Amino acid sequence: MSLLVFNNVAQASYHLLARCLVLASCIGWSTELLARKTNQSVYEEPFDLAAGGASLTRASQEGVMFANPALMPWGKKFHRWFGTQTTAIINREAKELAQSGAKDSSKILDKALDVQIHPGMLHSTSWITNNFGIGAFARVEPDIETKEFGDSGLPALHVSGEVYAGGVMSLAGTLGSWLSLGTTIKALRVSEPDLEVALTDETRIKELQSDSSTLSDEVALSSGTGFDLGSLIFLQGSSLDFRLAVKAEDLGNTKFVGNQAPFKQTLHGGMGLTFHGSTEALHLSLDYRDVSGAYEEKPFKKVYAGAKLLLRNYVGLAAGLYQGIPSAGIRADLLLLKIGFTAYGREMGTYVGERQRNLYLVYVGLGF
Repeated sequence: MSLLVFNNVAQASYHLLARCLVLASCIGWSTELLARKTNQSVYEEPFDLAAGGASLTRASQEGVMFANPALMPWGKKFHRWFGTQTTAIINREAKELAQSGAKDSSKILDKALDVQIHPGMLHSTSWITNNFGIGAFARVEPDIETKEFGDSGLPALHVSGEVYAGGVMSLAGTLGSWLSLGTTIKALRVSEPDLEVALTDETRIKELQSDSSTLSDEVALSSGTGFDLGSLIFLQGSSLDFRLAVKAEDLGNTKFVGNQAPFKQTLHGGMGLTFHGSTEALHLSLDYRDVSGAYEEKPFKKVYAGAKLLLRNYVGLAAGLYQGIPSAGIRADLLLLKIGFTAYGREMGTYVGERQRNLYLVYVGLGF
């Protein structure tokens, strides 16, 4: 799929966010915050999320370009992946609310001030070899929650979103038999609106519904180009492999044309062990991200740990801890068809349990 198509996806995505803001807007008072991205990549492959997001030493499909391009040379063949993958996202709370509303519509009104809705979509198309990769992607995740008391002391609605789209190109190679280096160039379109609105002022609601241009401006896409540099030490044994990874992301800060704040340069480290036979493998991994503290996050948001069990190269099972929240998933490779399911949690706030989202991902890929 061409970059033009992905640009259209991004444009449609941010217009959708603008409409969400209008529909949600009972605005009497609001604040805006930008720069939601922290140590996480703009795109994370669903099976890697199932393994706690620990992907610096082993990543799936197009995930290698975003997680650590130095992974590419260690494929068994020149060709690693060519195909496309689409993922649908829904949070557990929204699913439970819909189920309870289907049984008794009055329950929706009872929970009107305790609603969390976090749908989403991931899409990628890529071609990856053992030293070159190119692809395009789109990620859209709006988040809507109601609060009994907002910052103004009144019932409030918090509407935010993450729209990331663009193209990537990766180059990688080995230096000797145990060290590889890789780089990824990213051309990005980004929007990260974050608004809290008080549930008051009907006059203002009508004004916004008749003219959404103001809110559309708030979620306008910004453009920028960024660079990542990854390295991997790979010590391979007959039944046990050891991997050590270091990655610098957004070298020199990724700056944007528009209102978007820069993505800060971050340094990540990871290690992994792989126990393997001829057709099975168990990979254990641990990542610690933003070592230098560029985003000033608490330690629990920097740690990612997980395990991937590959059976006969056709079925994969994964489990882990994503920022301290349990994750799990399953994946099946059926010739040209790839299908999978992931359950994991994200903490969108600053401390454990503040704004946790429990997410379900269902994905389908076509490729080889």
